[in-house]
Amino acid sequence: MRIVIDMQGAQTVSRFRGIGRYTLNFAKALVRNRGRHEIYLALNGLFTETIEPIRFAFDELLPQENIRVFSASGPVSEINFGNKSHRQVSEFLREAFLESLNPDIIHICSLFEGYLDDAVTSIGLLGMATPVSVTFHDLIPLLNYEHYLEQNKTFLAYYNSKLAFLR
Repeated sequence: MRIVIDMQGAQTVSRFRGIGRYTLNFAKALVRNRGRHEIYLALNGLFTETIEPIRFAFDELLPQENIRVFSASGPVSEINFGNKSHRQVSEFLREAFLESLNPDIIHICSLFEGYLDDAVTSIGLLGMATPVSVTFHDLIPLLNYEHYLEQNKTFLAYYNSKLAFLR
């Protein structure tokens, strides 16, 4: 089985928090226990400063050719409405890139990225049949709607767009 892991949770500002640590540790554990399965890591090329550290973190664990970088058309942060066309194009580019790796399954370690930075996450825009799994970290905005979503319509639209990918 070929497993592709979207590593953007270890590339965004989340890399300094629990999501980033989880993403790295999850991927390392999967790689260490892969048996006969192939693992590919997918990195976002817009986060250039994170690519080499991630490659280094997997240097003894995974062949470097299994760490792939996709190119996006930035900037794409959702907080800036002017980025909408770049983001939409980049979502299609990312999904096509992931499919080009011929995965049996794709795992997204953090779908709720890209509001303030250049992460690109989406599911199913190309209508491909490859199963996608997601680690869902961010229920707090749903639990505290008044604090996180009600007063920020831009963030509400962003959050709802990510939730829609999970349906």
